[in-house]
This record gives sequence, C-alpha cells and structure tokens, in this order.
Amino acid sequence: MINGQLFVGIATSAELRRIQLEHNILIACTEKEAQCVQIDDNFYHAGWMKAIREDIGAVTADVTEITKEEYDILYEMIEHDEEIDPMPDPDPDPDPTPEPEPEDITVDYAKTLKIKEMNQTCQNTIFAGIDVVLSDGESHHFSLTEYDQVNLFKLETLAHSGAETLPYHEDDKPCKFFPAEDIITIANAATNYVTYHTTYTNSLKSYIKSLRSLNTISRVYYGIEIPEKYQSEVWKAINTNED
Repeated sequence: MINGQLFVGIATSAELRRIQLEHNILIACTEKEAQCVQIDDNFYHAGWMKAIREDIGAVTADVTEITKEEYDILYEMIEHDEEIDPMPDPDPDPDPTPEPEPEDITVDYAKTLKIKEMNQTCQNTIFAGIDVVLSDGESHHFSLTEYDQVNLFKLETLAHSGAETLPYHEDDKPCKFFPAEDIITIANAATNYVTYHTTYTNSLKSYIKSLRSLNTISRVYYGIEIPEKYQSEVWKAINTNED
C-alpha cells in the first residue's frame, strides 16, 4: 500500500475489515465487502473500497493487488528493515489482446475459464461457511474466510491444551465464551467442510482437463457428478464415508 510517495506496508486478505453496524466494530470480511485494510493499529482506505465513516480515522492510500512473489520480496525487505520505494505503475499494454469472440474460443481456453470459475465457486462456498449444532442443541452459523479458519484453528489448539472456555463469534453476532468442546466441534466441522470442497474441486479440475468438446465443457457446473476415472483416492474415500 502506498500513501502519496510513502510505502505503508503489505497485507493479505486476512487484514480486510468492514464496519459491523450492530455493534459498531470492525470485523474481518471479504474483498467485496471491504471498507479498509488494517495494519497493526492503523486503518487504510482505498478508492475501490466501500465508503467508511470519518470517525474511524482511516488514512487514504493506494491499495494494489500484488503477486505472491512480489509479496515475498517486500516481506523479506521489511524483515531486514530495508528502505522501500513506492512501486511504479506498470506500463500500460499498448496493444492489449482482446478477449476472443465466442466463435474463436478454443477448447483449451474454455477449459481455463471453466477451471477458474470452479475455483472461485469453491472459494465462495467455503467462505460462506457452515451451520453447526453445538452443545446447546441449537444450530449456529460460522463463516470460513481464510482469517476465520486461522483464528478458529488457533482456538482449537487452545481447547485441546486445557482451556475450558474460549471467545469466538457467530456471523454478525458479538463474541461470547464457547465451551472448549464446542470450539473443537466447530473446528472439526470446518476441517471436514474445507477438505470436502477442496478435494471435490481438485477432482473436478482433472475431469475438466480431460474434456474435448466445447459443448461438454459448457455443461459442467459445481456439484456435478465426477466420473470415477477422474476421482482422486481421497474423494472416493470421502464419498464412501458420506454414503
């Protein structure tokens, strides 16, 4: 992120924040919902984000997506306390390659688009979260963004270490203390849910790569039955357990 000519820092999607109006607090969110980025105790707002109240004290900055390689380089420089100049904008492509017309789309290009679509659907499905019945006999909903998963599995470790109660929250609800057994139940359900969808998507991509017809590729959707030939051993085992 850059503020004028000053390099501010780097962040991942785990640092994206939005205002939860009900309790007037900043909570983790997806890129689509983001109102600011949090680095340490500072908040930065970019033009592409949703509007944020002035009393939050967010600083206006350019928040730009970078590659993992660029992130790793900047992270290493920050770790070694090296001076970092704002990265210049890349030169615009003088002659950008136009998207192919429908009649010009090749099978390989269609497979690339379909795999990208399935990856995105898988991520959205996971991030949307799960409903879990806890020790109170009630069903509770928990989102599973990358930030949620990291936080949840840290709490699971504490639960297994002997903590009796741990603070956590359902979607759009304030934090409260959950019994350790409930934290473990949520974490186990989350692990199974993420594994299920990730494993399914990997097998689905193998199937898509095998296709040779534009018409067949276009009919693939998330949740379609995958021919056994393209099912991984893990996906077969999951299906067997589900049955």
